[in-house]
Amino acid sequence: MSFVAAILGAYLLGPSLAMLRLGSTELVVRGKTFVSTNGYDFDGGSLTGTGRELVLENGGRREKIDLRAIEKAWFEDDARWGGHEECTRLRHIAFGQGEGFDTYISDFAPVGPGKALAILSLDESARMAQPRAQVLVTLSASPLRIKWIRRLSSMGDGQSLGPARRLYRFRKRLYLNDSNQISRVDSSGIAIKKICAWSIESLPLGLAGDRWVISESTDVTNRTLEATDLSTGEYRVLFSPANSSYPIESNQPYRLDSLFGPYVLFSYAPRVIGNTMCWKFLSIRVPDGAFHAIPGIYPTLEPFGPYLAGQAPGSTARIFFKNGKEVDPKKVQPFRRRSR
Repeated sequence: MSFVAAILGAYLLGPSLAMLRLGSTELVVRGKTFVSTNGYDFDGGSLTGTGRELVLENGGRREKIDLRAIEKAWFEDDARWGGHEECTRLRHIAFGQGEGFDTYISDFAPVGPGKALAILSLDESARMAQPRAQVLVTLSASPLRIKWIRRLSSMGDGQSLGPARRLYRFRKRLYLNDSNQISRVDSSGIAIKKICAWSIESLPLGLAGDRWVISESTDVTNRTLEATDLSTGEYRVLFSPANSSYPIESNQPYRLDSLFGPYVLFSYAPRVIGNTMCWKFLSIRVPDGAFHAIPGIYPTLEPFGPYLAGQAPGSTARIFFKNGKEVDPKKVQPFRRRSR
């Protein structure tokens, strides 16, 4: 589930001023700026990853962590990975004849000045599937350091692409999805209180509305979209393709694209226009499950706060949506490039 880092920008004419700055990830609507970041805000800087290293940039300071060296040290200890057989299997992927792991941060939560709790996902570079392993770590800044906490339990059966999103912040508290349950945890990742049980066939995709854990059933025949309330532990089905009029494409009836505010955005019915893969999009509101079919077909829709920005293929017009609905569609006009 990757997103376009920047959309070619310009501004919309008329009283509903909306502008996307050229070459940036800032959306300005009526004087208010919404930012879509490529990395994580950490200790006043930006933390990003390449799959081989982590980089923290803060003003003129730039620090790196060599993830290959970190992995090499970790794989020297069989006990970290559940025993010799499992560690040998992972070592073969990391340092054998293949391309090794792409290792990246899939969850990140600051826990104090210059401190963060994070999850590293280790993807096999040659495969498009669930990560082979996910590791809970702590990060510190100035200098940039990483510390192993523990390997997390396996989750999902690999039918969906992308890592399990397992670390959530709700009402200033942290929650972790691990060992078939969601638990409240402290800043070191130690479980304090169980919130609810969790099925291994339910793949968590992220947090919507600062409260609802959105997940997808990995059952091939019934891949429903679900929501679990962190305040109560209650679970409900948001969307079931089996009971929908929207088309199912082989074993992947939809692809979740993003979570923005209390909305879930996912795409379906892929098709190629020119040389570009495009999709239809739906937004679903949590918790009531009300959904809205977004008109048109797009390569991507990029979230900026409550807004979405996209470009229809073969068109110079950029269309903006708020909470899944067009922003005054009668006034939408072609953009003009704006110099910075």
